[in-house]
Amino acid sequence: MSKRKLKESTLSVGDCVSKAQTILRERYCHQKLPEKPFGVESQYKHLLELLRRTAVHGESNSVLIVGPRGAGKTMLLKCVLRELLEVKQVKENVLLVHLNGKY
Repeated sequence: MSKRKLKESTLSVGDCVSKAQTILRERYCHQKLPEKPFGVESQYKHLLELLRRTAVHGESNSVLIVGPRGAGKTMLLKCVLRELLEVKQVKENVLLVHLNGKY
């Protein structure tokens, strides 16, 4: 057993697993989000503007992102959300909830 002191953590099991997966992907697969997604610029701009209008002006919009496995759906959404959450008005109006379809 390690001699390191255990820190009290308030993370749920799901959060711990998600954090471990992220760390492992970054270390072993070098999967960090790009500054801007490559090859899906028009979709990026459209999704960014749609979500910005929803968050800032309270428009009622829905988005369905579909594509084959590994096409970059999650990467596209994460890049848009990262940029969107830098806007003060958006940060004040948005509650970000991550759902995992595995459970």
